[in-house]
Amino acid sequence: MRKLYFDPESLGFRRSPRRWWRQIMVLTAVCLAAAFGLAVTMNLLSVSPTELAYKSENQALRDQLAASQERIDQFGIALDELAENDRELYRVILQADEVSDDILQVGTGGVDPYAEFDRFRQPAARLLRHSASMLDALERRISLQNASYRELNRLARSRQKAMSELPTIKPTYGRMVSHYGMRIHPISKVRRPHLGIDFTTPTGTPVFAAGDGVVHVVDYSPTGYGHYIVLEHREAGFRTLYAHLSQIAPGIAEGRRVRRGEEIALTGNTGFSAGPHLHYEVRDLEDRTFNPRHFIINLPPEEFRQLINDANSDVLVASMD
Repeated sequence: MRKLYFDPESLGFRRSPRRWWRQIMVLTAVCLAAAFGLAVTMNLLSVSPTELAYKSENQALRDQLAASQERIDQFGIALDELAENDRELYRVILQADEVSDDILQVGTGGVDPYAEFDRFRQPAARLLRHSASMLDALERRISLQNASYRELNRLARSRQKAMSELPTIKPTYGRMVSHYGMRIHPISKVRRPHLGIDFTTPTGTPVFAAGDGVVHVVDYSPTGYGHYIVLEHREAGFRTLYAHLSQIAPGIAEGRRVRRGEEIALTGNTGFSAGPHLHYEVRDLEDRTFNPRHFIINLPPEEFRQLINDANSDVLVASMD
């Protein structure tokens, strides 16, 4: 609303002139405020190409870290298998002491070495912590396993005679048909432990000493092993048994020393047996049995795979004795 003022020249009231400059200033201020608000909004909603590149790069790094974590887990599984063979096979064969728990736990505990990752967001910090801790654990385990294998290698070199006595070769040409473990006896049909492995062969197939040793027993059991031989590999700490033989090789008698690969008998079907085959066992000097397949190094791959499949099967099949 325009105001009135008194004009002394005309001695009357007049309306005040319009002040356009005020309207222009108000309009200008409104435009500037709108422009500023629009700029702020665009800045919040828009992402620069550089920021997009950083986001893409960070996602690629996260994906790569996750993939690396999977590979670390696979390495850990492989190390578990090596450690199991070390503990349950090589150290048993070489009669070495087990690695103590104190050594296994070396380098663990103490100050948290991964606290620096806590400055990142929780998902990234958790992934970085896990990956770093697994890598450190793998490094410790690899170092420990290397030291263990160096010790075993030293023991092996110092025990050449014992190594020559290890029963490491397949004792006949036949195919392995029954593994070590619980089996159904083919004649009695009773579920019972099968303390060795069976090789199916025609009668008269040569049987070989699995390692250097001395003939410990040559005997006959009509309701058990039939004609059988036991070799003692004293330096290695084992005995091997060869059963259901049809014939003992000439000159093979108790006290005779034999060499690995030397023919000691012929396969047969004597004793408590369901057919011509060789029954083969590995025992220690205290008469504890071991799975012979852990010792044989010249077993054909297809036979080894079949043996593993049979061992992992829930179905009990019959042995040959």
